[in-house]
Amino acid sequence: MTFTDRKISVNDHVVASDVVDGEAVIINLGNGMYYTMDKVGAELWQLFTQPRSVVEVAGILARRYEVAESEVARDVQDVVDELLREQLVIDTHVGATASASDNAATEAAAQPSYSKPVLVKYTDMSEVLALDPPLPALNADVPGRS
Repeated sequence: MTFTDRKISVNDHVVASDVVDGEAVIINLGNGMYYTMDKVGAELWQLFTQPRSVVEVAGILARRYEVAESEVARDVQDVVDELLREQLVIDTHVGATASASDNAATEAAAQPSYSKPVLVKYTDMSEVLALDPPLPALNADVPGRS
C-alpha cells in the first residue's frame, strides 16, 4: 500500500511507546504485542509522533544520513506498511506538515551510518522475562513453589 502523500502518525489510542537510548519500545495495548525499533527505526518512530507523510520522513532521514531519498522512501514505506498492519500507526487524513524546527531538531544529531529501519515483533513476553525475571517473593504465592 502506498501512502506517499498521506499523513501517518502513531496510533495513540492503542499504543504506548517511548524511545530510550536510541531504541523505540512500542506496546500495542489492544493485543498486548511488544515491538522494538532501533537506530534509524527509532528516529522514524519519533518522526511519526506527529502526522507526516512517507515522503517527508524519507526526506528528513535521507538528508540526515546523506542517502538517496528514493532508497530511504522504499525502506520507510516498507516499515509503514508493517506498522499499519500491526495497527501501530494510522492514516490521519491531516493536511498539516511538520514544522521546520521539528525537522531541524531531528537532523541536528549526526548518526554514523544509515541502516534500513526494522520493526521487531515479540509474540510473547518470555524474552523480556528472561532479561528481567520476576522477583523471588512473587514465586512464594504460587502453589508448589517456594
